[in-house]
This record gives sequence, structure tokens and C-alpha cells, in this order.
Amino acid sequence: MPKHSVKDWFWKLTKGNLKLGSRWSEALKIGEDTGYDSGSTLDFVYRNQTESQHLLGKVIDHQYLNAIGWKGIRVRKQHIEQLLAKYAKRLQDDQQSVKILDIAAGHGRYILDAIAQLKTPPSSALLRDYSDLNVAAGELLIEQRGLEKIAKFELGDAFNRDELAAIEPKANLAVVSGLYELFADNDALRQSLQGLNLAMEQGGYLIYTGQIWHPQQEFIARALTSHREGQAWVMRLRSQAEMDALVEQAGFSKVDQCIDEFGIFTVSVAKKL
Repeated sequence: MPKHSVKDWFWKLTKGNLKLGSRWSEALKIGEDTGYDSGSTLDFVYRNQTESQHLLGKVIDHQYLNAIGWKGIRVRKQHIEQLLAKYAKRLQDDQQSVKILDIAAGHGRYILDAIAQLKTPPSSALLRDYSDLNVAAGELLIEQRGLEKIAKFELGDAFNRDELAAIEPKANLAVVSGLYELFADNDALRQSLQGLNLAMEQGGYLIYTGQIWHPQQEFIARALTSHREGQAWVMRLRSQAEMDALVEQAGFSKVDQCIDEFGIFTVSVAKKL
């Protein structure tokens, strides 16, 4: 934007107000400290409670949590849980033990919540994330839920093809959620999806998310910072056809899909050929 233009001043004022509000609002403090796209922010959104001590902070938290994007994120979580339960049962009906893999789990709450809803628990669940903070938070959640015998959290790069390919045991129910829209480069996605293919058993299911549009895209890009050293949170929206094509190129065949009522977030399932 032109320097000192009306829009330039508007967005600078908006960013300043968010930073000021973080003095009272736990929601804004987490976003300013760790990035509004971070695992810590997503975990706050999943908890869906006003956690600030100050009355003004509680009001801000409430408005924040009711933003359309965060509402859609919580519906996305429900869809992941439903699809994971559906395809876990399908594997178990075929006399297969379920081995779950999530390559960018954040704090892991949505996966652990999904596991809790399974009638028969998986034989293993490997959760990975790039952030030491997220790994530590995820390990604590695993301990709190008494899942240490089946679940493990480790540091990992979701875009490192060879690292993903070396994962053992091979998964038959893998998840990648809320990751790819944060990155513009399709070559990086290809490396990640190829690694996922190699990390999975033939006939296994991949649950992946898409973001085909967002009504707050400019606000997010102009005002909110990302987990990447405070850089602007600029999302790469992809049509469903583009996202599905990338998955198919990596050796999967799409079999299922859900979408929220706002038309923002899709959750799809593809089978490894």
C-alpha cells in the first residue's frame, strides 16, 4: 500500500489496537506472542472459552472466538473427528489395527479428542510438529489423558519427504490439517504429500483439509502476524480442484469430503492406491 495512505494508516491502527488489546485479552496475547496461525492459538480456539481475567479481556475473547473463521475451524475439527471415526471403523471392520499419523498436529487436541471417541482405540498414534512448544504441550495432553501407551509426540518437519518416508510404523490413517493453506509453494506441498504416501500402508486413508475462500482474508493478511517470526499471515487459498489434484498426483484417490456451512473449510479423505 502507498505509504501514509488512508489504508496504510488504517491497518497500522488496527495492528496497534490488537497489540494494545493483548494487555487484557488472553486470546490476543497468545496471537501476538506465538502467531495467530500457531498451534497455541488453535488450541485456544478449540477450547472455546473466555480465559482472560480482566472483564474487557473477556469481552474481547468472546468476540474473537465468535469470528466466522474460528467458528469454521471448530466445525472443521468436528468433521475431522467424524471422518477419522468413520474410516477407523472401516479399517477395523477389515480386521486391521488402526495406526494414526498426524504430521502437523499443533498441540494435538483435535486428534486426541477424535481418538477418545473411537469405540476401539488405535494401536498407535504418532503426532508430529515443527515447534518444541507444541510438542511439549502435546506431550502434556497425552499424559493428562492417560494415552502414553499408544500415543507419542515428536518434533518433525511436515515438508521433509525423506523424514516422513522413514516414519515407523507405517500409518493407515494419516491426517494433515490446517497446514497447506499457510504456504504458497505447491512444490513444498508435493514433497509433503509424497512423504505422506511413503509413510502410509497401501489402502490407508489420508484426511486432509482445504481452505477455498475466507471472508476475512485481507484483515488476516494486513493485521495478524504468523508463527514465522512475526511475518504477516498471508494465506494461499486453493480451489478444491487444485487441492485434490495435488493429492491425486501423490498417489491417492479421493473418496469423501465435508464442508462447513460457511463454505470456508473442507475436510477430505483419499485412499492410498
